[in-house]
Amino acid sequence: MKIYVTSVFVDDQDKAEKFYTEILGFKVKHNIPLGTNRWLTVVSEEDPDGTELLLEQVIIQPWGHTKKQSSPMASPHTHFKCKTSMQNGRN
Repeated sequence: MKIYVTSVFVDDQDKAEKFYTEILGFKVKHNIPLGTNRWLTVVSEEDPDGTELLLEQVIIQPWGHTKKQSSPMASPHTHFKCKTSMQNGRN
């Protein structure tokens, strides 16, 4: 059994795409328009056929609730393990 796609909830897909590609070094695998959002997945450059991270747009309602009510926003949905330490003061 293999995990194919896992969601990472983001509040801005453009900013998330820039962070995951330019800062963390992932590459975009799928970028398909879906109304005002996108089916946007990124993968590791080291394993382009590996697990895809779906940068899933979360819509915040004016009263503070999200449309994704299955889990709290503060709970991590994905953990990453880096091979090297971050540089330039980023931890």
